[in-house]
Amino acid sequence: MTAAQGQAFPASYAQQGMWLSSSLVPDTPLYLLGVDYRLPYRVTAEQLTAALAEIVRRHETLRTALCLREGTLVQVVYPPASPELPVEDRTELPPPERAREVRRLLAAEAGTPLELDRPPLWRARLVRCAATEWHLIFVAHHAVLDATSIFNLRRELHELCRAAAEGTRPLLPDLPIQYADFSAWQRDQVTGPAAEGQLRFWRTRLAGLPETHSLPTDHPRPPRATHRGAQVRFSVPAELAAAVRAYGGQHGASPFMVLLAAFQAVLARLSGEPDTVVGTPVAGRDLPELGPLIGMFVNTLVLRTDLSGDPSFAEIVRRARETALSAWEHQRTPFDLLVESLAPRRDPGRHPLFQLGFNFLPDRGYAGGGNEVASMGMDDEDTPATTARFDLHLDLFEQDGGLVGVLEYATDLFEAASVRAIAGHYTRVLAAGVAGPDTPLSRLPMLGEAQQRRLVAAARPEGAVPEQPVWSRFAAVARQRAAEPAVSGGHGSGLSYAELAGAAAALGERLAAGGTAPVALLPGAGAAPLATGVLAALYAGRPFLLLAADLPAARLGFLVRNTGIGTLVAAAGLALPPVEVPVLAADQHAPPSTGEPVRRPPGAAAWLCGLPARTGLPKQAVLTGLGLAAGVRALGDLLRPEPGERIGLAPAQPDALLVPMLLAGLLAGATLHRLDPDDSARVDQLAVTESTVDLLGGLRPERTLLVDGGPELPLPECPPDVRLVRRFGFAECAGAGPLLTGTEPAVLTPGPLVGACVLDARAEPAAEGALGELCLTGPTVAAGYLGRPGPSAERFLPDPYAQRPGSRLLRTGLPARSRPDGTIEIRTTKAAR
Repeated sequence: MTAAQGQAFPASYAQQGMWLSSSLVPDTPLYLLGVDYRLPYRVTAEQLTAALAEIVRRHETLRTALCLREGTLVQVVYPPASPELPVEDRTELPPPERAREVRRLLAAEAGTPLELDRPPLWRARLVRCAATEWHLIFVAHHAVLDATSIFNLRRELHELCRAAAEGTRPLLPDLPIQYADFSAWQRDQVTGPAAEGQLRFWRTRLAGLPETHSLPTDHPRPPRATHRGAQVRFSVPAELAAAVRAYGGQHGASPFMVLLAAFQAVLARLSGEPDTVVGTPVAGRDLPELGPLIGMFVNTLVLRTDLSGDPSFAEIVRRARETALSAWEHQRTPFDLLVESLAPRRDPGRHPLFQLGFNFLPDRGYAGGGNEVASMGMDDEDTPATTARFDLHLDLFEQDGGLVGVLEYATDLFEAASVRAIAGHYTRVLAAGVAGPDTPLSRLPMLGEAQQRRLVAAARPEGAVPEQPVWSRFAAVARQRAAEPAVSGGHGSGLSYAELAGAAAALGERLAAGGTAPVALLPGAGAAPLATGVLAALYAGRPFLLLAADLPAARLGFLVRNTGIGTLVAAAGLALPPVEVPVLAADQHAPPSTGEPVRRPPGAAAWLCGLPARTGLPKQAVLTGLGLAAGVRALGDLLRPEPGERIGLAPAQPDALLVPMLLAGLLAGATLHRLDPDDSARVDQLAVTESTVDLLGGLRPERTLLVDGGPELPLPECPPDVRLVRRFGFAECAGAGPLLTGTEPAVLTPGPLVGACVLDARAEPAAEGALGELCLTGPTVAAGYLGRPGPSAERFLPDPYAQRPGSRLLRTGLPARSRPDGTIEIRTTKAAR
């Protein structure tokens, strides 16, 4: 077919999709393909220009533009013209610098956009590196070039250069048709019963398709995709590649199917979702006449595989095989026609129907040696800056018997370290799958040895628990600071350390004489009765439970009756709930003690830490003496209070923070100050939670502010000279918990005496990047819930990382994932604690 000047033909569906996608991201090189053809021939620049001119004459797509004519997209084919081919001479450079210069020029050309309505939709330049080494840098829009076209162009270029160097006639196949013939034929094929049947298959296959994937990302998705991207490259050894081919041959699966199965297995493990959806290109050249053409014939297939039921790797391969075969049987439905038919909600932030891609290019003998097709993944280095059409796309190439993998990713969503971790997961799953095909999905190993060591280290908290009981340590401080104030301000009179120690010991003797059942403390708003009651219970060796005076009397009575309370200690002047247990007063003027504190084993219950609840059955975490001591030490290590400092106890503070704050301050020789909502007193240390952050008004500490709560807790304004500490405390860990980073509020690091890990559904370490459940370890973890064996067994598991027998691990119920830098990211903004 001969094209007249500016002759218009219908655009193909692929060109239509490229035009629409390009219009959404104008002035970007998103859809440019850049290649570096190495030409080892003794030819001149004029001969190379003539060779390229002949290729342009043969293939109309290389002189085509895309334009709108009366609202319809058409391809306009122009007559042949002599191409512009700038020449760069780099023969003076050393060989390594020549290679770097070629890559630099290729990146520069590939990073400069092309306008679809201005022909030609390609540009090129020659780089001379030696007498017999030329490089043709060729960049074209994907609307006129695909992967097979790249190899076709190379084949013709090499034949023309060979003929020029040898002075012979080039041997090139005749082209019976041109790309415009294919476009017209394709338009005819999308109508009729056969086309409708293909479209019906896709509607059924993709019914209920998720709007987006569930693969965890490092950053939230922006409202509009920028398509900034980068690449991570990795290799699959020849031995493993051979095992893939052998396994596929034995089970009727192509290497593509086995490699796809491993990728979908990794996606399912990382996301926790069995419905895996990836897009993959097909050559679209099923007619023999299309084989030698240069043009955009690629169609995109949506491969959706259900991996539910924890299938074995062999079953995953079988399902991937069925998915691929059925998709290939229906590959003539153009992707853009499919999108138009399914009409998904169009979102400028994501690709329609799928956002994760996969492709495998077997070695067809086209690439030759050296760096002849640099853009096709033959380079060993990560590419720091490029574009990304999808969120994540895996390309695999056969090379030297092994495989080269290229993971292209959107830098809006992923960090390079996370993508490198995915590459590691992939090679491990692939190796384990072909070696042990009966291995279920949940047990395919994804962790390397270094990752295992890093995760175990994070799960083993740092810091030592004091061997002395809390009471003994307080008594030692009280003797040293006998005359110094221990409690001041707020409700109730102040107490020196000697007075507080005496009152607590006297009350403790009375409690010790009353048995071993738990003690309920009703201190009211005063710091003195609160400190006296807590210390007295520790002296007596009886577990204690704090009760809030503002609870209704019926609720208080209910809590006392249903918690096995044996004694109630109440501050003077408080209305007492209806209880049938002895009631003692927290008398700060009691006669001095003459006895000794009760010694209990470190593993005995010491504190019944109430979880926030105004209704329903009571729920208390049982903290041992060791756990309480660890929680107090953990808070002390964070705040580092000093003797004489004023420790602010905010109103409505939850038990899990109030008790460790009180004891950490006293063990440091500081002074406790119970704050009123309108208090303007000076304090050095202060902590706020969800329930107290709004009660502070303008009050701010002078040294340290602890913000204790989940990532959603807003940060109060704080003077620049005040140290801000963010922690995610849990009542089940004596109020202790991991730390929240300041720059990324949903990212955790282990805290003092608190380890953190992410476990999968089998309560085993989840791979880096895989969604699992945040679990906490260490001596602060409670023994369980009081009187609740079922929930206790569900939430408190044996700690596999502990060195102390009987230690527990807390399941928090929060979805999270480990990150390559050793931190843990919470995947929700609301924490159900």
